[in-house]
Amino acid sequence: MKLSTGVVLLLVTVTQSAGGAGFYRWLDDQGRVHFGDRAPPGKGEALELPAAVPPVAPAQQQRDAQRRETRRRLLDIYDQERQAAERERQKAQQQAALRERRCSKARRRLANYERSNAMYEPLPDGGRRYLSGAERRSRIEQARQDVG
Repeated sequence: MKLSTGVVLLLVTVTQSAGGAGFYRWLDDQGRVHFGDRAPPGKGEALELPAAVPPVAPAQQQRDAQRRETRRRLLDIYDQERQAAERERQKAQQQAALRERRCSKARRRLANYERSNAMYEPLPDGGRRYLSGAERRSRIEQARQDVG
């Protein structure tokens, strides 16, 4: 039976905690594999476990720390770029909405101009100055250009 990494790690941990006592593997009457620090009489084979994993060297720790710092800086840069892109997207949406409002207003103004028989300008004293035919046509043409 092939041991998984988790089982081997468990075996190493148990062996180390048992103060270096022996570790055994045996099969029961149903053919199931068992592990323990004591085997039943007449059963089991002693297992030789790998030595404990040596601690990580300081140079490796320094490289790992540098990698983590580089990864953190890259993630910060990515986050800043993502936020800048989001701000640009929102700005473009706001500009598009403003353009649409202005265009809609220009279309309504043109429709009003084209439906009206007479156009006027309000005067400061509250009166009205009616536009001539040429002025009216000029205003309608300007409104058409505004609609674009």
